[in-house]
Amino acid sequence: MTGPRAPALLTYLWLRPDATDGGTGWQQTARLWRWIRRDLRLTAAIAGLHVPVDLPAHLPSDASALVAAAGGDRPGVWQALARVEHDLLCISVMQAPADQPELHWPELEATWLSILHPPHGAGSVDGITVGEARLFLGLSPPGCPDDERGSLVQAALRPPTPLAWRRQVTELDSRICLWEITVAASDDRSLRRFVVLGPQDHEVRVDQLVWTATGDGDLTPLARFLLHAAKLRHQLRVFAGGRQLRQFREDVDRRIDWILDGDGDGDGPGDGGDDRAGDHHGVRATDAAGPARPGDALRDGPVDGGRDSARLHKDLVIAATTLSRLRRMRQSIEIIHGNMRRNLARAGLLGAEREPDGPIGDDLNLAQWFRQRLDDEVAGLTELTGRATDVDKVRGWLAMRRPAAAADPALTPEPGPDDLVLTREQHHRFCNELARVFGSGTPGAQLLDEIGLARSGQINPIGLSPWAWWTETFRELDHGIIVAPYRQLLAGALRRYPDNTLFTELARHC
Repeated sequence: MTGPRAPALLTYLWLRPDATDGGTGWQQTARLWRWIRRDLRLTAAIAGLHVPVDLPAHLPSDASALVAAAGGDRPGVWQALARVEHDLLCISVMQAPADQPELHWPELEATWLSILHPPHGAGSVDGITVGEARLFLGLSPPGCPDDERGSLVQAALRPPTPLAWRRQVTELDSRICLWEITVAASDDRSLRRFVVLGPQDHEVRVDQLVWTATGDGDLTPLARFLLHAAKLRHQLRVFAGGRQLRQFREDVDRRIDWILDGDGDGDGPGDGGDDRAGDHHGVRATDAAGPARPGDALRDGPVDGGRDSARLHKDLVIAATTLSRLRRMRQSIEIIHGNMRRNLARAGLLGAEREPDGPIGDDLNLAQWFRQRLDDEVAGLTELTGRATDVDKVRGWLAMRRPAAAADPALTPEPGPDDLVLTREQHHRFCNELARVFGSGTPGAQLLDEIGLARSGQINPIGLSPWAWWTETFRELDHGIIVAPYRQLLAGALRRYPDNTLFTELARHC
Protein backbone atom coordinates (compact mmCIF):
# COMPACT_ATOMS: atom_id res chain seq x y z
CA MET A 1 0.00 0.00 0.00
CA THR A 2 1.27 3.45 -0.92
CA GLY A 3 -0.93 5.43 1.45
CA PRO A 4 -3.90 7.79 1.04
CA ARG A 5 -4.33 10.08 -1.92
CA ALA A 6 -4.12 13.90 -1.80
CA PRO A 7 -2.04 13.95 1.41
CA ALA A 8 -2.12 17.24 3.30
CA LEU A 9 -1.16 18.57 6.73
CA LEU A 10 -3.39 21.05 8.54
CA THR A 11 -1.88 22.48 11.72
CA TYR A 12 -3.65 24.48 14.42
CA LEU A 13 -1.38 26.25 16.91
CA TRP A 14 -2.95 28.09 19.85
CA LEU A 15 -0.75 30.68 21.55
CA ARG A 16 -1.18 33.01 24.50
CA PRO A 17 1.12 35.91 23.52
CA ASP A 18 0.37 37.91 26.68
CA ALA A 19 1.65 35.10 28.92
CA THR A 20 5.04 36.85 29.15
CA ASP A 21 5.99 40.29 30.41
CA GLY A 22 7.20 43.17 28.29
CA GLY A 23 5.53 42.10 25.06
CA THR A 24 8.07 39.36 24.31
CA GLY A 25 5.27 36.83 23.70
CA TRP A 26 3.92 38.89 20.83
CA GLN A 27 7.44 39.35 19.47
CA GLN A 28 7.92 35.56 19.46
CA THR A 29 4.56 35.12 17.74
CA ALA A 30 5.38 37.70 15.05
CA ARG A 31 8.77 36.04 14.45
CA LEU A 32 7.12 32.62 13.99
CA TRP A 33 4.61 34.12 11.57
CA ARG A 34 7.45 35.57 9.49
CA TRP A 35 9.19 32.19 9.40
CA ILE A 36 5.97 30.47 8.29
CA ARG A 37 5.57 32.92 5.43
CA ARG A 38 9.25 32.71 4.47
CA ASP A 39 9.70 28.93 4.51
CA LEU A 40 6.34 28.10 2.90
CA ARG A 41 6.72 30.99 0.41
CA LEU A 42 3.45 32.63 1.40
CA THR A 43 3.77 36.08 -0.14
CA ALA A 44 0.30 36.96 -1.37
CA ALA A 45 -2.88 38.17 0.29
CA ILE A 46 -5.81 35.76 0.10
CA ALA A 47 -8.63 37.08 -2.08
CA GLY A 48 -11.88 37.79 -0.27
CA LEU A 49 -10.47 37.81 3.27
CA HIS A 50 -9.53 41.52 3.30
CA VAL A 51 -6.73 41.25 5.88
CA PRO A 52 -2.99 41.97 5.50
CA VAL A 53 -0.32 39.31 5.13
CA ASP A 54 1.57 40.56 8.20
CA LEU A 55 0.53 40.44 11.84
CA PRO A 56 -0.28 43.79 13.47
CA ALA A 57 2.36 45.44 15.65
CA HIS A 58 0.46 44.59 18.86
CA LEU A 59 -1.93 41.90 20.04
CA PRO A 60 -5.41 43.02 18.91
CA SER A 61 -8.09 43.53 21.54
CA ASP A 62 -10.89 42.01 19.42
CA ALA A 63 -12.80 39.12 20.98
CA SER A 64 -12.80 37.10 17.75
CA ALA A 65 -11.36 38.32 14.45
CA LEU A 66 -9.16 37.31 11.55
CA VAL A 67 -6.05 39.53 11.70
CA ALA A 68 -3.72 38.18 9.00
CA ALA A 69 -3.71 35.70 6.12
CA ALA A 70 -1.20 34.75 3.46
CA GLY A 71 -1.15 32.34 0.54
CA GLY A 72 1.41 30.94 -1.89
CA ASP A 73 1.59 30.29 -5.61
CA ARG A 74 2.77 26.68 -5.41
CA PRO A 75 0.50 23.95 -6.86
CA GLY A 76 -2.20 23.00 -4.39
CA VAL A 77 -3.29 24.93 -1.30
CA TRP A 78 -0.58 26.64 0.77
CA GLN A 79 -2.09 29.08 3.22
CA ALA A 80 -1.66 30.44 6.75
CA LEU A 81 -4.28 32.29 8.78
CA ALA A 82 -4.01 34.09 12.12
CA ARG A 83 -7.07 34.95 14.15
CA VAL A 84 -7.72 36.23 17.65
CA GLU A 85 -9.99 34.14 19.86
CA HIS A 86 -10.40 36.12 23.09
CA ASP A 87 -7.05 35.76 24.92
CA LEU A 88 -5.57 33.37 22.35
CA LEU A 89 -4.07 33.72 18.90
CA CYS A 90 -4.88 30.81 16.61
CA ILE A 91 -2.45 30.15 13.75
CA SER A 92 -3.72 27.66 11.18
CA VAL A 93 -1.45 26.41 8.41
CA MET A 94 -2.56 24.31 5.45
CA GLN A 95 0.02 22.39 3.41
CA ALA A 96 -1.86 20.61 0.62
CA PRO A 97 0.46 19.97 -2.33
CA ALA A 98 -0.86 19.00 -5.75
CA ASP A 99 0.99 16.84 -8.28
CA GLN A 100 3.96 16.44 -5.95
CA PRO A 101 4.16 12.73 -5.06
CA GLU A 102 7.41 13.28 -3.18
CA LEU A 103 5.54 15.30 -0.53
CA HIS A 104 3.66 13.02 1.81
CA TRP A 105 2.78 13.30 5.50
CA PRO A 106 6.33 12.74 6.88
CA GLU A 107 7.82 15.36 4.54
CA LEU A 108 5.09 17.90 5.28
CA GLU A 109 5.48 17.40 9.02
CA ALA A 110 9.27 17.73 8.75
CA THR A 111 8.79 21.09 7.00
CA TRP A 112 6.50 22.30 9.78
CA LEU A 113 8.90 21.11 12.49
CA SER A 114 11.79 23.00 10.88
CA ILE A 115 9.70 26.17 11.16
CA LEU A 116 8.38 25.58 14.65
CA HIS A 117 11.71 24.39 16.08
CA PRO A 118 14.52 25.96 14.04
CA PRO A 119 17.99 24.38 14.37
CA HIS A 120 19.45 27.44 16.11
CA GLY A 121 16.76 27.19 18.80
CA ALA A 122 16.02 30.93 18.91
CA GLY A 123 12.49 32.27 19.00
CA SER A 124 10.76 29.17 20.41
CA VAL A 125 7.09 29.68 21.27
CA ASP A 126 6.95 26.73 23.68
CA GLY A 127 6.52 29.06 26.65
CA ILE A 128 3.34 30.64 25.26
CA THR A 129 1.82 27.55 23.59
CA VAL A 130 -1.55 26.45 24.91
CA GLY A 131 -1.89 23.56 22.47
CA GLU A 132 -1.22 22.27 18.98
CA ALA A 133 -3.18 19.91 16.73
CA ARG A 134 -1.74 18.40 13.55
CA LEU A 135 -4.32 16.89 11.24
CA PHE A 136 -2.96 14.57 8.56
CA LEU A 137 -5.58 14.65 5.81
CA GLY A 138 -6.03 12.10 3.06
CA LEU A 139 -8.49 10.39 0.75
CA SER A 140 -9.03 6.67 0.29
CA PRO A 141 -9.10 5.41 -3.32
CA PRO A 142 -12.39 4.24 -4.86
CA GLY A 143 -13.37 0.79 -3.76
CA CYS A 144 -11.18 0.78 -0.64
CA PRO A 145 -12.89 -1.48 1.94
CA ASP A 146 -13.51 0.05 5.36
CA ASP A 147 -11.42 -2.62 7.09
CA GLU A 148 -8.38 -1.65 5.01
CA ARG A 149 -8.42 2.06 5.81
CA GLY A 150 -6.29 1.56 8.91
CA SER A 151 -3.59 -0.24 6.90
CA LEU A 152 -3.73 2.50 4.28
CA VAL A 153 -3.06 5.14 6.94
CA GLN A 154 -0.38 3.08 8.71
CA ALA A 155 1.58 2.78 5.49
CA ALA A 156 1.87 6.57 5.23
CA LEU A 157 2.72 7.41 8.85
CA ARG A 158 6.18 8.30 10.02
CA PRO A 159 7.64 5.30 11.82
CA PRO A 160 7.61 4.28 14.55
CA THR A 161 3.87 4.71 15.07
CA PRO A 162 2.12 2.19 17.37
CA LEU A 163 -0.83 0.24 16.05
CA ALA A 164 -2.99 1.03 19.10
CA TRP A 165 -4.42 4.16 17.43
CA ARG A 166 -6.57 2.01 15.12
CA ARG A 167 -8.89 1.02 17.98
CA GLN A 168 -9.83 4.66 18.75
CA VAL A 169 -11.85 6.15 15.89
CA THR A 170 -14.50 8.87 15.63
CA GLU A 171 -16.75 8.88 12.58
CA LEU A 172 -17.08 12.54 11.61
CA ASP A 173 -19.46 11.91 8.71
CA SER A 174 -20.43 9.08 6.45
CA ARG A 175 -17.17 7.14 5.95
CA ILE A 176 -15.05 10.13 7.10
CA CYS A 177 -13.04 8.98 10.10
CA LEU A 178 -10.73 10.61 12.64
CA TRP A 179 -8.04 8.78 14.58
CA GLU A 180 -5.59 10.16 17.12
CA ILE A 181 -2.12 8.72 16.71
CA THR A 182 -0.81 9.96 20.07
CA VAL A 183 -3.01 7.71 22.21
CA ALA A 184 -0.11 6.58 24.40
CA ALA A 185 0.69 10.16 25.49
CA SER A 186 -0.35 11.71 28.83
CA ASP A 187 -3.72 13.39 29.33
CA ASP A 188 -2.10 16.82 29.70
CA ARG A 189 -0.24 16.67 26.37
CA SER A 190 0.02 19.91 24.45
CA LEU A 191 0.65 18.25 21.06
CA ARG A 192 -2.01 16.10 19.43
CA ARG A 193 -1.66 14.32 16.07
CA PHE A 194 -4.76 13.20 14.19
CA VAL A 195 -5.52 11.47 10.92
CA VAL A 196 -8.66 12.39 8.98
CA LEU A 197 -9.48 10.07 6.09
CA GLY A 198 -12.47 10.18 3.74
CA PRO A 199 -13.45 8.67 0.41
CA GLN A 200 -12.04 10.38 -2.65
CA ASP A 201 -15.45 11.75 -3.65
CA HIS A 202 -15.82 13.37 -0.16
CA GLU A 203 -12.89 15.78 -0.47
CA VAL A 204 -15.05 18.91 -0.23
CA ARG A 205 -16.83 17.58 2.85
CA VAL A 206 -13.50 16.83 4.55
CA ASP A 207 -12.41 20.43 3.96
CA GLN A 208 -15.70 21.74 5.33
CA LEU A 209 -15.28 19.73 8.52
CA VAL A 210 -11.69 20.62 9.37
CA TRP A 211 -10.54 23.65 7.35
CA THR A 212 -13.16 26.03 6.04
CA ALA A 213 -16.93 25.85 5.94
CA THR A 214 -17.79 29.45 5.04
CA GLY A 215 -14.75 30.72 3.13
CA ASP A 216 -14.31 33.73 5.42
CA GLY A 217 -11.40 32.41 7.47
CA ASP A 218 -13.55 31.48 10.47
CA LEU A 219 -12.84 28.30 12.40
CA THR A 220 -15.07 25.33 11.73
CA PRO A 221 -17.05 23.93 14.67
CA LEU A 222 -14.68 20.94 14.83
CA ALA A 223 -11.66 23.25 14.92
CA ARG A 224 -13.28 25.22 17.74
CA PHE A 225 -13.88 21.96 19.59
CA LEU A 226 -10.17 21.17 19.30
CA LEU A 227 -9.36 24.69 20.59
CA HIS A 228 -11.41 24.12 23.75
CA ALA A 229 -9.95 20.63 24.14
CA ALA A 230 -6.50 22.27 24.05
CA LYS A 231 -7.61 24.69 26.80
CA LEU A 232 -8.80 21.72 28.85
CA ARG A 233 -5.44 19.96 28.61
CA HIS A 234 -3.65 23.24 29.35
CA GLN A 235 -5.63 23.46 32.61
CA LEU A 236 -4.53 19.90 33.38
CA ARG A 237 -0.91 20.99 32.99
CA VAL A 238 -1.52 23.92 35.34
CA PHE A 239 -3.09 21.54 37.85
CA ALA A 240 -0.06 19.24 37.43
CA GLY A 241 -1.81 16.23 38.88
CA GLY A 242 -2.49 18.14 42.09
CA ARG A 243 1.01 17.28 43.34
CA GLN A 244 1.63 20.61 45.07
CA LEU A 245 -1.85 20.59 46.55
CA ARG A 246 -1.37 17.05 47.84
CA GLN A 247 1.96 18.01 49.42
CA PHE A 248 0.36 21.05 51.05
CA ARG A 249 -2.44 18.92 52.54
CA GLU A 250 0.07 16.40 53.88
CA ASP A 251 2.15 19.19 55.44
CA VAL A 252 -0.89 20.73 57.15
CA ASP A 253 -2.04 17.29 58.32
CA ARG A 254 1.36 16.66 59.89
CA ARG A 255 1.39 20.12 61.46
CA ILE A 256 -2.04 19.53 63.04
CA ASP A 257 -0.90 16.15 64.39
CA TRP A 258 2.29 17.74 65.70
CA ILE A 259 0.30 20.37 67.57
CA LEU A 260 -2.25 17.86 68.89
CA ASP A 261 0.59 15.66 70.12
CA GLY A 262 1.71 18.59 72.28
CA ASP A 263 5.09 19.09 70.54
CA GLY A 264 4.39 22.49 69.03
CA ASP A 265 7.39 24.20 70.65
CA GLY A 266 9.98 22.01 68.92
CA ASP A 267 11.32 21.97 65.40
CA GLY A 268 8.15 20.74 63.79
CA PRO A 269 7.18 20.43 60.14
CA GLY A 270 8.13 23.46 58.12
CA ASP A 271 10.61 24.78 60.70
CA GLY A 272 13.83 23.12 59.68
CA GLY A 273 13.07 19.78 61.39
CA ASP A 274 12.09 16.49 59.77
CA ASP A 275 8.83 17.00 57.88
CA ARG A 276 8.01 13.38 58.63
CA ALA A 277 8.25 13.76 62.39
CA GLY A 278 5.38 11.94 64.06
CA ASP A 279 4.70 9.98 60.86
CA HIS A 280 6.30 6.55 60.73
CA HIS A 281 6.04 4.81 57.38
CA GLY A 282 2.75 6.53 56.66
CA VAL A 283 1.15 5.78 60.06
CA ARG A 284 0.92 8.76 62.40
CA ALA A 285 1.98 8.34 66.00
CA THR A 286 -1.54 9.09 67.23
CA ASP A 287 -2.89 6.31 65.01
CA ALA A 288 -0.32 3.82 66.29
CA ALA A 289 -1.31 4.52 69.90
CA GLY A 290 -4.99 4.13 69.19
CA PRO A 291 -7.67 6.79 68.69
CA ALA A 292 -7.21 9.84 70.88
CA ARG A 293 -9.42 12.78 71.68
CA PRO A 294 -8.00 16.08 70.38
CA GLY A 295 -8.89 17.76 73.68
CA ASP A 296 -6.67 15.33 75.60
CA ALA A 297 -3.67 16.17 73.47
CA LEU A 298 -4.29 19.88 73.86
CA ARG A 299 -4.63 19.63 77.63
CA ASP A 300 -1.57 17.45 78.15
CA GLY A 301 0.86 19.33 75.87
CA PRO A 302 2.14 22.90 75.81
CA VAL A 303 -0.46 25.40 74.71
CA ASP A 304 1.95 27.95 73.25
CA GLY A 305 1.98 26.89 69.60
CA GLY A 306 5.20 28.76 68.85
CA ARG A 307 6.34 28.54 65.31
CA ASP A 308 4.01 25.68 64.38
CA SER A 309 0.93 27.64 65.44
CA ALA A 310 2.17 30.67 63.51
CA ARG A 311 2.76 28.48 60.47
CA LEU A 312 -0.71 26.94 60.80
CA HIS A 313 -2.11 30.48 60.81
CA LYS A 314 -0.27 31.12 57.53
CA ASP A 315 -1.48 27.78 56.15
CA LEU A 316 -5.06 28.92 56.61
CA VAL A 317 -4.44 32.00 54.48
CA ILE A 318 -2.80 29.85 51.77
CA ALA A 319 -5.72 27.39 51.92
CA ALA A 320 -8.28 30.17 51.47
CA THR A 321 -6.44 31.48 48.42
CA THR A 322 -6.03 27.97 46.98
CA LEU A 323 -9.73 27.21 47.43
CA SER A 324 -10.59 30.36 45.52
CA ARG A 325 -8.28 29.34 42.67
CA LEU A 326 -9.62 25.80 42.57
CA ARG A 327 -13.19 27.10 42.32
CA ARG A 328 -12.21 29.43 39.49
CA MET A 329 -10.50 26.56 37.68
CA ARG A 330 -13.57 24.40 38.19
CA GLN A 331 -15.74 27.14 36.69
CA SER A 332 -13.38 27.39 33.70
CA ILE A 333 -13.66 23.63 33.11
CA GLU A 334 -17.44 23.89 33.27
CA ILE A 335 -17.36 26.59 30.57
CA ILE A 336 -14.88 24.64 28.43
CA HIS A 337 -17.00 21.50 28.63
CA GLY A 338 -20.10 23.43 27.60
CA ASN A 339 -18.26 25.00 24.65
CA MET A 340 -16.97 21.60 23.55
CA ARG A 341 -20.44 20.10 23.48
CA ARG A 342 -21.91 23.17 21.80
CA ASN A 343 -19.43 23.02 18.92
CA LEU A 344 -19.84 19.27 18.50
CA ALA A 345 -23.58 19.82 18.15
CA ARG A 346 -22.93 22.50 15.51
CA ALA A 347 -20.69 20.03 13.67
CA GLY A 348 -23.45 17.41 13.74
CA LEU A 349 -21.42 15.11 15.98
CA LEU A 350 -23.62 15.41 19.05
CA GLY A 351 -27.35 15.05 19.43
CA ALA A 352 -30.19 13.45 21.33
CA GLU A 353 -29.30 10.06 19.87
CA ARG A 354 -25.61 10.53 19.24
CA GLU A 355 -22.66 10.70 21.63
CA PRO A 356 -19.26 10.57 19.91
CA ASP A 357 -16.75 7.88 20.75
CA GLY A 358 -13.07 7.59 19.91
CA PRO A 359 -10.78 10.60 20.50
CA ILE A 360 -13.66 13.11 20.54
CA GLY A 361 -15.54 11.10 23.16
CA ASP A 362 -12.34 10.80 25.19
CA ASP A 363 -12.09 14.60 25.36
CA LEU A 364 -15.63 14.90 26.69
CA ASN A 365 -15.00 12.18 29.27
CA LEU A 366 -11.77 13.87 30.33
CA ALA A 367 -13.59 17.16 30.95
CA GLN A 368 -16.19 15.40 33.10
CA TRP A 369 -13.50 13.53 35.06
CA PHE A 370 -11.45 16.69 35.68
CA ARG A 371 -14.52 18.59 36.85
CA GLN A 372 -15.25 15.84 39.40
CA ARG A 373 -11.59 15.75 40.46
CA LEU A 374 -11.68 19.49 41.21
CA ASP A 375 -14.91 19.03 43.18
CA ASP A 376 -13.15 16.37 45.26
CA GLU A 377 -10.12 18.60 45.80
CA VAL A 378 -12.31 21.50 46.94
CA ALA A 379 -14.20 19.23 49.35
CA GLY A 380 -10.98 17.78 50.78
CA LEU A 381 -9.29 21.14 51.25
CA THR A 382 -12.46 22.62 52.79
CA GLU A 383 -12.57 19.79 55.33
CA LEU A 384 -8.87 20.21 56.14
CA THR A 385 -9.27 23.97 56.52
CA GLY A 386 -12.13 23.42 58.96
CA ARG A 387 -10.01 21.09 61.11
CA ALA A 388 -7.04 23.48 61.04
CA THR A 389 -9.30 26.39 62.00
CA ASP A 390 -10.75 24.46 64.92
CA VAL A 391 -7.28 23.55 66.22
CA ASP A 392 -6.09 27.13 65.77
CA LYS A 393 -9.06 28.57 67.66
CA VAL A 394 -8.87 26.06 70.54
CA ARG A 395 -5.16 26.72 71.02
CA GLY A 396 -5.84 30.46 71.05
CA TRP A 397 -8.57 29.97 73.66
CA LEU A 398 -6.24 27.98 75.91
CA ALA A 399 -3.34 30.41 75.49
CA MET A 400 -5.51 33.35 76.58
CA ARG A 401 -5.84 31.66 79.98
CA ARG A 402 -2.10 31.56 80.57
CA PRO A 403 -0.18 34.43 82.24
CA ALA A 404 0.49 37.28 79.82
CA ALA A 405 4.25 36.92 80.41
CA ALA A 406 4.16 33.50 78.74
CA ALA A 407 3.30 35.02 75.38
CA ASP A 408 6.05 35.03 72.78
CA PRO A 409 7.11 38.69 72.42
CA ALA A 410 8.85 37.96 69.15
CA LEU A 411 5.50 37.18 67.54
CA THR A 412 3.62 40.16 69.04
CA PRO A 413 3.14 43.14 66.70
CA GLU A 414 4.99 46.23 67.86
CA PRO A 415 2.34 48.76 68.94
CA GLY A 416 2.48 52.29 67.66
CA PRO A 417 2.14 55.41 69.84
CA ASP A 418 -0.99 55.23 72.00
CA ASP A 419 -2.05 51.93 70.41
CA LEU A 420 -3.22 48.82 72.23
CA VAL A 421 -0.51 46.44 73.42
CA LEU A 422 -1.80 43.06 72.27
CA THR A 423 -0.19 39.70 72.85
CA ARG A 424 0.10 37.46 69.85
CA GLU A 425 -2.91 35.42 70.96
CA GLN A 426 -5.01 38.55 71.62
CA HIS A 427 -4.00 39.84 68.20
CA HIS A 428 -5.10 36.54 66.65
CA ARG A 429 -8.40 36.34 68.56
CA PHE A 430 -9.25 39.96 67.77
CA CYS A 431 -8.74 39.25 64.07
CA ASN A 432 -10.93 36.13 64.19
CA GLU A 433 -13.72 37.94 66.05
CA LEU A 434 -13.77 40.86 63.62
CA ALA A 435 -14.00 38.36 60.75
CA ARG A 436 -16.88 36.56 62.46
CA VAL A 437 -18.84 39.68 63.43
CA PHE A 438 -18.16 42.11 60.57
CA GLY A 439 -17.29 39.77 57.68
CA SER A 440 -15.50 41.01 54.56
CA GLY A 441 -18.37 42.98 53.06
CA THR A 442 -19.79 46.44 53.68
CA PRO A 443 -19.77 46.37 57.54
CA GLY A 444 -16.06 45.53 57.65
CA ALA A 445 -15.19 48.09 54.98
CA GLN A 446 -17.17 50.78 56.81
CA LEU A 447 -15.34 50.04 60.07
CA LEU A 448 -12.00 50.46 58.32
CA ASP A 449 -13.27 53.68 56.72
CA GLU A 450 -14.00 55.06 60.16
CA ILE A 451 -10.45 54.50 61.43
CA GLY A 452 -8.92 56.24 58.43
CA LEU A 453 -8.25 53.36 56.01
CA ALA A 454 -9.98 54.46 52.80
CA ARG A 455 -11.63 51.95 50.49
CA SER A 456 -8.89 52.48 47.89
CA GLY A 457 -6.30 51.30 50.43
CA GLN A 458 -8.21 48.25 51.64
CA ILE A 459 -7.51 44.65 50.59
CA ASN A 460 -9.71 43.50 47.71
CA PRO A 461 -12.11 40.96 49.30
CA ILE A 462 -12.94 39.14 46.05
CA GLY A 463 -12.06 35.45 46.39
CA LEU A 464 -11.14 35.75 50.08
CA SER A 465 -13.05 34.44 53.07
CA PRO A 466 -13.77 36.97 55.87
CA TRP A 467 -11.06 35.32 57.96
CA ALA A 468 -8.45 35.58 55.16
CA TRP A 469 -9.48 39.19 54.40
CA TRP A 470 -9.08 40.32 58.00
CA THR A 471 -5.80 38.41 58.32
CA GLU A 472 -4.36 40.26 55.33
CA THR A 473 -5.82 43.54 56.66
CA PHE A 474 -4.14 43.01 60.05
CA ARG A 475 -0.87 42.40 58.24
CA GLU A 476 -1.19 45.82 56.60
CA LEU A 477 -2.08 47.41 59.93
CA ASP A 478 0.99 45.80 61.53
CA HIS A 479 3.11 47.53 58.91
CA GLY A 480 1.88 50.93 60.08
CA ILE A 481 -0.50 51.92 57.29
CA ILE A 482 -2.41 54.09 59.85
CA VAL A 483 -1.71 55.31 63.39
CA ALA A 484 -2.98 53.36 66.43
CA PRO A 485 -5.21 51.07 64.31
CA TYR A 486 -6.12 48.52 66.97
CA ARG A 487 -7.30 51.03 69.57
CA GLN A 488 -9.50 52.65 66.92
CA LEU A 489 -10.76 49.28 65.68
CA LEU A 490 -11.70 48.18 69.18
CA ALA A 491 -13.48 51.49 69.88
CA GLY A 492 -15.46 51.20 66.63
CA ALA A 493 -16.34 47.57 67.29
CA LEU A 494 -17.54 48.38 70.81
CA ARG A 495 -19.75 51.20 69.55
CA ARG A 496 -21.64 48.65 67.46
CA TYR A 497 -21.43 45.64 69.78
CA PRO A 498 -20.95 46.91 73.38
CA ASP A 499 -21.81 43.52 74.88
CA ASN A 500 -19.43 41.43 72.75
CA THR A 501 -17.42 39.25 75.18
CA LEU A 502 -14.05 39.49 73.45
CA PHE A 503 -14.29 43.22 72.68
CA THR A 504 -15.12 44.06 76.32
CA GLU A 505 -12.38 41.72 77.59
CA LEU A 506 -9.78 43.42 75.40
CA ALA A 507 -10.98 46.85 76.53
CA ARG A 508 -10.53 45.87 80.21
CA HIS A 509 -7.06 44.32 79.83
CA CYS A 510 -5.56 46.67 77.26
